[in-house]
Amino acid sequence: MAFWKQLLLACGIGLGLLPAFAQEASPLRILVGFPAGDVGDVLARLTAEKMRPLLHRSVIVENRPGAGGMLAAEAVKLAPPDGNLIMQAPLATMVTFPYTFDNLRYDPIKDYEPVALLATFDLAIVVNAVSGPKSIAELAQAARTHPQMANFASPAAGSLPHFFGLMFGRSVGAPMVHVAYRGDAPAKQALLAGEVGMLVAPVSAVLELEKSGRVRILATSGGKRSVLLPKVLTLKEAGVEVEGSAWLALFAPAKTPKPIVEALSRAALAVVNEPAMKQRLADYGLDVANIGPQGLAEVMARDHKRWSEVIKESGFKANP
Repeated sequence: MAFWKQLLLACGIGLGLLPAFAQEASPLRILVGFPAGDVGDVLARLTAEKMRPLLHRSVIVENRPGAGGMLAAEAVKLAPPDGNLIMQAPLATMVTFPYTFDNLRYDPIKDYEPVALLATFDLAIVVNAVSGPKSIAELAQAARTHPQMANFASPAAGSLPHFFGLMFGRSVGAPMVHVAYRGDAPAKQALLAGEVGMLVAPVSAVLELEKSGRVRILATSGGKRSVLLPKVLTLKEAGVEVEGSAWLALFAPAKTPKPIVEALSRAALAVVNEPAMKQRLADYGLDVANIGPQGLAEVMARDHKRWSEVIKESGFKANP
C-alpha cells in the first residue's frame, strides 16, 4: 500500500481523498532555490539522503536557482498539495522579500504550509584586528562619535547582513551607513583596507580571516553562541538587545493535508537531529533546530515583525 494511503488511513481520512495525494511510486522532490554547493543545497542533500528510508520513497533534491529563491517559491506555490513537491527556503525568501520587493508573486504566509525549521546560522559583527575596536561597547561608542566607524559593509544590498547592521545601529544609537559590496570577498577586503569600520557577514564567511588574526569578531547575532565560535559572545551577552539568526526551513504548498505535513516534518527533524548529522552540519556553521509546523509558523510571525520594522525604516527597495 502506498505510503500516504497508509498514513491517511491511520489518521482516519477517507479513501475518497486518496487520488489527490502522493503515491509510493512518486518521489518526493525538494526544491532548493540556490546552486549546487551552496550551504542550503548541502543541507537539503544530506537531509534527503536520510529521509528516504524513513518515508519509504525516493527523495530528490532539485536546484532551481534564480532571484534569491523566488523561482523555487513560485513553483511550489503552484504545485498540487499532494506531498510530492516541497521546498527548502531561507529566511530572506520567506520573511524579508515581501518588504523589499513590491512585485512579489507569492505570499509567504498564505501560499505555504510550514513543515520544519531545520537549522539556523549566525551573522558576525567584524572589525579590523589592527585598527578596530576591541569590544562591542567600544565599537558602539566609536560609531556614535566617528563617522568612518559608522560605515559598515555587507555582501549585498538587501541582504540579511545589510539589515542586521542597521538593526545593530538602531539598538546602540549609532547612525550606521550601509556600504554594499558584491559578495563576501570584496566586503572583507574593504574592511581590511580600512574603507569601512565594520563588516556584517555570516560567521562561516569570516572564520578563516579571524583564525589568521586579520579581523576580530566582536559578537554574533544568535540567541545562543555560534557553533563555530563558542568563545565569542552573542550581542545580547555583550549588552546589546538585538538578535537575528538566519535559518533554513521546509515548506509545502498551501492546503497540503496536515497528516502529510506532520509526517514530512517528523522525518526531516529526526534526520537533522541525529548526533552525527548535527556534528556534520556544525562544520558548515549550521546549528540544528527541532521546530515543527506550529513552531515554524510562530518563528515566521516573530521574524516578520522583527525584520519588517528595520526594512521599512531603511526605505530600501530591491526593485526599481
